[in-house]
Amino acid sequence: MRKILFVGMPGSGKGTQADFLKKRGFAHISTGDLIRKGWKRKDPLVMPYRESIEAGNFLPDSAVFPLVEKATKNTEGFKGYILDGAIRNLNQAKIFVQKGFFDEVFFFKLDEKTAIKRIVNRAKKSKEKRKDDSSDVIKKRFDVYYSETQPILDFLKTKTKYHEIDASPSPEKIHREVLKELGIK
Repeated sequence: MRKILFVGMPGSGKGTQADFLKKRGFAHISTGDLIRKGWKRKDPLVMPYRESIEAGNFLPDSAVFPLVEKATKNTEGFKGYILDGAIRNLNQAKIFVQKGFFDEVFFFKLDEKTAIKRIVNRAKKSKEKRKDDSSDVIKKRFDVYYSETQPILDFLKTKTKYHEIDASPSPEKIHREVLKELGIK
């Protein structure tokens, strides 16, 4: 089973690419989706952090690990899984690598201006209004990304099979590059 982590700034297309791979037999495990579903179910693991997350902060490590671990155990019958947004800081990266949650990383590289434009467009088109797509929260999400998530890239390069993907072209072109890197025709 292939265990893959997608990393990139908000709006870099991680979820879109994971959705494309669902059609190829991969499970898409989005931490954001797991959290939002948990809120709907009133899951005690995520409910205490709702206000903080909606303000642009991350779910604490003590809640991330059990949430992701449970989701990865439900992937029988799939070719593998994509962890989308699962790792947000160096401590999480070290623990996830140690526990073998993934062995391959795709970093979707994109400039902030393009990412913000995508998030704004997503917010306009989305039926489900996400509080984390508001302009104040978008800025906070980028600040947190630069301070906590981006520094894990050097660590991941040395511990996993690492792929860097230009996330500026069309989603279809990016998908072709992802398939090429995965060796899937």
